[in-house]
Amino acid sequence: MSAAKRILMYGVSAEQQTKIAKLYPSKKRYELSETDELRDLIAVPAKAIVINPHVLSEDEKALIFDFYLQVHAPDNSLAMIFTEPINIPAVLKHSDVYILDNII
Repeated sequence: MSAAKRILMYGVSAEQQTKIAKLYPSKKRYELSETDELRDLIAVPAKAIVINPHVLSEDEKALIFDFYLQVHAPDNSLAMIFTEPINIPAVLKHSDVYILDNII
């Protein structure tokens, strides 16, 4: 599967997966993949990462935002979607960082 069609999910409920499947349908060949490893969100190329922020520590949130800011924010090459409201750093307010319920 190419990175352009891979959607990684971390800590996402079955109900939230249904919402994500509507955003990225399999009929358009998107592949929804769950991971139990935070490092996969950084190491595995994907079009989007969907994260339940409640499963992240404050340090892990900082790590994810720093990774996104340094690697993907300059060209919006990755959509980062949170399943629940989270404070998004001001520097990322105009990047492809979203809250799931705000985009469906």
